Amino acid sequence: MKKNCHKRPLRLVKYFLVCQGIAVFVCGLFFHSITAQANQQNETESSLSREERIRAFVLDDTPEEAHNQMPEKLAAVGVSEHLGRTIDTSLEFKDHTGNVVKLGDFFGSNKPVLLSLNYYDCETLCTLQHTGIANALAELDWLPGREFDMVTVSIDPTNGPLLARNKRASYLDYVGREGAQWSFLISEEDTVKSLAAQLGFQYSYDEDTDQYAHPAVTYLLTPEGKISRYLYGIDPSSRDLKFALMDASEGRLGTTLERFILSCFHYDDLRGQYTPFALSTMRVGGLITMSIVGVWIGALWKREKRKRLREKTS
Repeated sequence: MKKNCHKRPLRLVKYFLVCQGIAVFVCGLFFHSITAQANQQNETESSLSREERIRAFVLDDTPEEAHNQMPEKLAAVGVSEHLGRTIDTSLEFKDHTGNVVKLGDFFGSNKPVLLSLNYYDCETLCTLQHTGIANALAELDWLPGREFDMVTVSIDPTNGPLLARNKRASYLDYVGREGAQWSFLISEEDTVKSLAAQLGFQYSYDEDTDQYAHPAVTYLLTPEGKISRYLYGIDPSSRDLKFALMDASEGRLGTTLERFILSCFHYDDLRGQYTPFALSTMRVGGLITMSIVGVWIGALWKREKRKRLREKTS
């Protein structure tokens, strides 16, 4: 009996060392993966300035037809980020019914605002961007108009309420969720240019083709009207949209678990999406690994304890 008693501690030590080895191996692989990803990202970013990366990403989604028809106008297209700037919420627009509204009507209700600038008779980039947003909304468990507000402003001063109303109905139908709200606004050229300048939205009009050259970018603003995030591209994922809304809500949206998960991600301008943040992800990976090891050791300890009880009773 004493001989077996001496073996038990040795067996537990052996199990612990095995578990510790597995944990170190897993963490090593995880660290290597994260480090390689970060090094690759740094090498790519070092060759381009922030402005060049943003411009490359913006123009990458511009249809080839636009590149062929108005290359000179596209040279003026871009985005100058003004993160943290508060927009002028006193600017006046008209909604799809022709009623006068102020931007401030969409702020101050403790909800973030998703804002985009397009024009309503555009059949290429605007349609692709709106469709991409609608697809992401369809997969989101939050409802526009309830957890957050959505506003699209036309950069074309000739667009009228009827066109805005038709576009609104079309995309709300595409989203296909009861109770969803999406405001489509119009205004005079000076008002639109003022808003565009505040957002850093650079666009131009081509008289020959009667089209606007503009970037594909979606803005996330805080409930106070402060610019929180720029989402680039025509096809944002529901995850990226949700993370951006959580950022813009300043802690008002998302469960504790969702906010914890968000802390492990950061927005990558180069990729135009939220990517794992190496340090936080490693912490989570280490925590999960240690939890697994702890559960394993606990199970082994309980098994040894049951064995000792059986031997005492036998």
